[in-house]
Amino acid sequence: MQHNRQDRDPRERIFDFKKRTLVHFAVDTEAVYMTTRLAGAATHFLPFNRGSDGGAGNPPDPQGRTYRTAYLWEEVLQRTACLICSHGFSTCKLTSDHG
Repeated sequence: MQHNRQDRDPRERIFDFKKRTLVHFAVDTEAVYMTTRLAGAATHFLPFNRGSDGGAGNPPDPQGRTYRTAYLWEEVLQRTACLICSHGFSTCKLTSDHG
């Protein structure tokens, strides 16, 4: 998360809020965090974890791998899931030039 707060310039066009990037993830082997807007040191990340034993974090990987965040790559960031998410959270504003 430090990398996104310190090394990313939110004024760069690729990071334009509501124009280019839908979400930014910060991922390691244990946890996933997300934000929709980079704002330098003021960037606020929310946990994007599944929870484990009624608490925070992620459960052990069911296939016994040494990382708990495989679900992000294998389920969340798949084409169909991304399309469903973008459809559910995007809006379209139509304007008319006819007076």
